[in-house]
Amino acid sequence: MLVECVPNFSCGEETAKILASLARGSVGVALLGCESDDDHNRSVLTFVGEGQAVLQAAKRLVQRASELIDIKTHSGVHPRFGATDVFPFIPLEGTEMEDCVRLSKELGSWAGAHLNLPVYLYEESASRDEFKNLAAVRKHLKTAGDERSNPDFGPYEAHEKAGFLITGARFLLVAFNVNLMSEDLALAKRIARTIRESSGGLAAVKAYGFRLASRGQVQVSMNLVDYRKTGPLEVFKAIKTECDVASVEIAGSELIGFLPKAALLSSGEQSMQIIGGLSGRILEEQIEDALPPGNFRRALSEISSTKPSPGGGTAAGLAGALGASTLLKALNLSEEAFISENRPRELFESLQSGLELARSQFLDLAEEDRIAFGEVMAAYQMSRKEFDKATRLQARRKAKDRAYKSSLGLVKLAELIVQNAFLLLEFGNPNLINDVAVSVELVVSAAQGARWNGLANLRKDQGDLKARLCERVGDLERQRGQVQDVLSRHYKIL
Repeated sequence: MLVECVPNFSCGEETAKILASLARGSVGVALLGCESDDDHNRSVLTFVGEGQAVLQAAKRLVQRASELIDIKTHSGVHPRFGATDVFPFIPLEGTEMEDCVRLSKELGSWAGAHLNLPVYLYEESASRDEFKNLAAVRKHLKTAGDERSNPDFGPYEAHEKAGFLITGARFLLVAFNVNLMSEDLALAKRIARTIRESSGGLAAVKAYGFRLASRGQVQVSMNLVDYRKTGPLEVFKAIKTECDVASVEIAGSELIGFLPKAALLSSGEQSMQIIGGLSGRILEEQIEDALPPGNFRRALSEISSTKPSPGGGTAAGLAGALGASTLLKALNLSEEAFISENRPRELFESLQSGLELARSQFLDLAEEDRIAFGEVMAAYQMSRKEFDKATRLQARRKAKDRAYKSSLGLVKLAELIVQNAFLLLEFGNPNLINDVAVSVELVVSAAQGARWNGLANLRKDQGDLKARLCERVGDLERQRGQVQDVLSRHYKIL
């Protein structure tokens, strides 16, 4: 039972990276993409998972966005009313629309009660017919004092920093932009008015005209809310016709997020001038690649192949991610035992989010090692005819420094996991000490692997770094011995 979430945040790339990392580290969730636009000052995440998994990820994302984003200082061409502006739940295979309606209402109820956010339900979740359309919700939010604008959850007044939250369940839509080689905003708005359904244009099309100051262009930005009625190729042709009349060229089109296979026509990629093409943009393919067991099996297959990378560093990163996941499981099942007067819920939640982030960072470092090793190989393959000795040497040092930093990052993460493991051995559910021990074994093994990779990438004159790296891993090995002693006493095998 899969659910897709496509939350829109009122933020740029730097904040989006933090939110994407949080989503990537959430249990049972696969992050498919994160896209940001400076002119819109807006970021869109796409992730999938089973119902409760995406709901828990949604709660953490809305809370973190409320902490990071101040809507009062926000600027950008896209209309917005909240830090997390819109948070839709979309049913995929095995899931009914009613399931997503329930999830959106659970998120709304929680955000209203715990974050003090006014929450409005839209589309299939709407409690009022006039709020089914997102544009209608935005219009009502502009009308202060109108009783129809009372939120479904939370207080009436906007949150001081985070504004409002709009959430609901909806059908798959295609977010599609067409950029014009013109700075005529009136033209973009006129085309948007011509093609959108509300003005008598194409069915199931919402469209706006925006200026992209950073590009010196204007844009017709669209949501195709039912691609079965109007697909991207059809709407592109309609815009092209209007541009031809105005003697304006199309600079290219953009997909935001992913495109369902059913919305793709065989000639679409070439005919729509999609910037970057459709590679990696088909929703079903991305889901198949991202969700286990496919991604795990693929990683194992790639590591065991005859290709130079990925190799041992990537394997170490995966081992660390498994260790972080195992300790997170032990923590989640120790909630009742862990929380007390001296250990408040805030500490539990901090450890929880920290482990989720560590797991995500282990995976990031697994990929970073693969990239860094590729750079090392490329540096050694630099042609002597094209590059002098100093340039080749500098390239090798730079690539090896990057590879070493990846190894050191793995060791640092392993240290964090082991510290948390001791907390759980002392205060967690005693029936889960096996999981704690397995976690420690995995992350210490990851650190040992990172040590060998790190030593391989350090130069002869970096003896101090070699010694410190070995010392840190040695400390981890001693701490693993302490964990083993705890389990040996528990099972009375000493």
